[in-house]
Amino acid sequence: MSYSSPESISSGDEPADTDYEGWKGTLRQCLKDIKSVGDIASFTRHTAFTNPGLKIKGHAAFPLPLTPDHAELVKGACRQAPFGKGDDTLVDTSVRNTWELEHNQFELLNPEWSAFLMKVGAESAGGLGLMNISLKPHKLLLYEKGSFFKRHKDTEKEPGMVGTMVVCLPSEHLGGDVHISFGSDTRSYSTAPTSRFDLTALAWYSDVSHEVKELEAGYRLALTYNIIQNGSKKQSAGFFGQQAKQIRNILLEWQTMFPDKATLIHRLDHKYSESSLSLRNMKGRDRAVCRALHEVASECGVYLLFAHLTRSEQGSEPAGYGYGYGDDGDDEDTYNDLKTLYSFDGKPIGSGDMPDDEEILELNKLSEGDPDSEDEGEFTGNEAAENTLRYHNTVAVLVKKKSVHRYMSQVTQYSSSGTLYTENMVQMVIDDMARFMEDQTANELARPPVLEVIRKALGSRGSSKVLTPVAVYWALDFEDSTLYRSAMTAAAKSGIRDIHNSAIKTACNFIEERFGDKPGSIEWDKWVGNAAETKTVADVQNIIHSFTPAFKKDVVRDSFIKWGESKLSDKFETQASFGIGEHLFFVKTIGEKHGNKKWLMSSLIPALASRGTRELIYSVLRSVFVKKDQAEFAIAKELFEYVLHHSFTKLLLEGVDMHSKPAVGGPPTHILPPCSGPLKDFVALVDQCLTLGLGEKARELLEACSNQIVWTKAEWHPRKVGGDVVSQLLQPIIKVLKDHGIPATQGVKGLFEVILRNGLHANVPRNPPKRRGWTHKPRPCSKNHSGLGHKCRDCEAMNAFLVAPDQQVWRYQAGKPTRDHLEDQLRAYSSGNGYAFGSRAQYFNISTEKTPRTHTMVVKKTGREFLDAVESWQQSVWALDSQLVPLRDEMVAEILGDEAYRELILLENLRVHLPTSGGSIPTGMKRAVDETAAVEPHVVKRVQL
Repeated sequence: MSYSSPESISSGDEPADTDYEGWKGTLRQCLKDIKSVGDIASFTRHTAFTNPGLKIKGHAAFPLPLTPDHAELVKGACRQAPFGKGDDTLVDTSVRNTWELEHNQFELLNPEWSAFLMKVGAESAGGLGLMNISLKPHKLLLYEKGSFFKRHKDTEKEPGMVGTMVVCLPSEHLGGDVHISFGSDTRSYSTAPTSRFDLTALAWYSDVSHEVKELEAGYRLALTYNIIQNGSKKQSAGFFGQQAKQIRNILLEWQTMFPDKATLIHRLDHKYSESSLSLRNMKGRDRAVCRALHEVASECGVYLLFAHLTRSEQGSEPAGYGYGYGDDGDDEDTYNDLKTLYSFDGKPIGSGDMPDDEEILELNKLSEGDPDSEDEGEFTGNEAAENTLRYHNTVAVLVKKKSVHRYMSQVTQYSSSGTLYTENMVQMVIDDMARFMEDQTANELARPPVLEVIRKALGSRGSSKVLTPVAVYWALDFEDSTLYRSAMTAAAKSGIRDIHNSAIKTACNFIEERFGDKPGSIEWDKWVGNAAETKTVADVQNIIHSFTPAFKKDVVRDSFIKWGESKLSDKFETQASFGIGEHLFFVKTIGEKHGNKKWLMSSLIPALASRGTRELIYSVLRSVFVKKDQAEFAIAKELFEYVLHHSFTKLLLEGVDMHSKPAVGGPPTHILPPCSGPLKDFVALVDQCLTLGLGEKARELLEACSNQIVWTKAEWHPRKVGGDVVSQLLQPIIKVLKDHGIPATQGVKGLFEVILRNGLHANVPRNPPKRRGWTHKPRPCSKNHSGLGHKCRDCEAMNAFLVAPDQQVWRYQAGKPTRDHLEDQLRAYSSGNGYAFGSRAQYFNISTEKTPRTHTMVVKKTGREFLDAVESWQQSVWALDSQLVPLRDEMVAEILGDEAYRELILLENLRVHLPTSGGSIPTGMKRAVDETAAVEPHVVKRVQL
């Protein structure tokens, strides 16, 4: 048995010939056998009609038939009719010579006209094979002798417009025949023979070509209407019948016999705009074929989609496409380009690709007729390349449900349409799934694409208000724990509260609907435990906190809370370490379990001390200290003692805590980035211990920390100290010592000296020495300008000029690349460890002397380089000076001693190199004020720059 006829498929026998082209031929023939019930155009004559009562402002209603005198009055109220060309609207009487009025510029007074018009419209639409249409008034047209309109197509003037109807009112004329063509089909209609007393109506689809021949005599008066398709009712009760059954069998064979073939493309007879590309707007035979496909495709595991496809022939393949027909090697200059894909109801769902010719049902039809556009080929060598011919088609695309997700990857992730396409795709597969909930076979075909599309949507677009509840619901319904976790995680990471709450609410509603009457049977690990990561106590606590308020039924909520407490306890016992995320758990548990002091001190607090990070312990102790006066936290002092005893070493600061955080991008600055460690938290802990009466332990903690930092300075390199070390560590230490009346120890003194001398002071550069004459710093070559293994002789010549104290001007004859390279070197200015570019580096005036034969680079030193170096050093000193203002204190002087205090805090050794007048404090620097009257003998009056 072969695929020579549709009957061979419906017989139920196993086909012997499994050739794909043979199978396509059977489907192609089956679709061809579907006949349209309408034509490309219709023409009706009405001998009995209702006079519309045409009324134009300034005139009485015009009688019919129209007389020549009245025709001239109508003409006087009209304008010359324009026509559309591309995006332009033009008036050119060599193309169109007609008179017109907009529909709002005249009235039809007869109340009976609407009913008569509906009758005429229904009859005309029936001739086109359309049902359930509406008519929208468009224009009044007047043709006089010599009037005509050359061959053209009507534009779709509004969504849903499928055609045009022209009602010719009684007005005697000769000529003016209407010629209509669509492909090889042509029609010709003449209104003249019955024009004196009869009313005639012509209708045609929007994409047919039509022409109005020249009117030879008299006048033709016509009302035009846009035909709008309203619905998609079946054309007759038995419309599909055997045809639909045959299509169904063929598509089922496609699934079983050719599992690797995912897409088939059928060219439609008509062309449709993006706004009208939907099943409801199909015309003529397209409507019949697509409705038959839509009726059976889904139950066969196939989606019916629509798209525009451009066939290009004898041209070069567009850049960026490395697949499609060109991969076959037959003709790399011929290819197919499938554009945006639309669902059957007209919603964009994704982008197409470059389909192979094998995926086209009737390949020859793609390039049928004249090309829609053409690019001229360029001359190459001795021959000219052939022109690129493009044929624009509208197509129906049959895609197996299991493969539809691949069109999602073509959507640009950051495009404005990306989210809309994805949400439409998800909604399409969900709606399709809902149609077959009771059909097990169809349900099994629909389920995989739903999961794959949702999974891919979450991966590419993240969560959204539309996608989130859909993803959560179907993941739960399909019991897909991986997808469920992905959906909940995406909702949480969205950072939008409404989206996360929507996901949680959907999950809770689903659980209550399914188990509301039997909460004891709920497997919470399955339905909620997979909602997010539950690796830590904090994860479990977040789930409990988020889900509990969303349950409406008390019995379900109580069951959930019981599960949550058990889960929390298990996780607490098994978790290897606790981080800052567990802060709320520990503080809340201490308060709630305050009556069970034995458990707190034997289980919870030991876990905090042994498995908690330093950051967590600092945080929990701080919260307990703040709440120490509450009955629930009366255990505060005992808790502190236990933690200090068992976590003493862990609580100490390390040298690396003094290091500055990685600098963010920006211009060079003399202000160091802040420290990376919890300096202030450590000092606060010392203060809390002293306040709680743990003075000995507090002093021990401070001394041990100070000694550790001093003794390990060779390991952590104090020069890397952060810029806020004074405000975060040194100043708070002084305040705590003062507040509690504690004298400083040798350890504290050593800490201050290391941070001040080996850290902050070490970051102040050397005062630049005075230079001789015009001496400048040499510039290291930024690249191997003359090639690998060679010195840059141009830079050597430039550097010889830079270091010469007696040379202010340099002339160097060179080509533009060399001049540009040298100028880049000269424009660079030193910024610490390297060179940067900016307007500050005006150290040279650079120009070019040009002659017809030579270009000479002229460089003149301005003398600013040394001045800038001095200014940079002064700014470093002032920056340090501003940092040290809080330490100009009597206790600091006692800690350091007089000599070290003058050197490290008052900066006496640095100030002697500052100018005594004529300068000003740099922008952004604080003026150091004399706030330390108690140490007046040590204060040196600040000298302004």
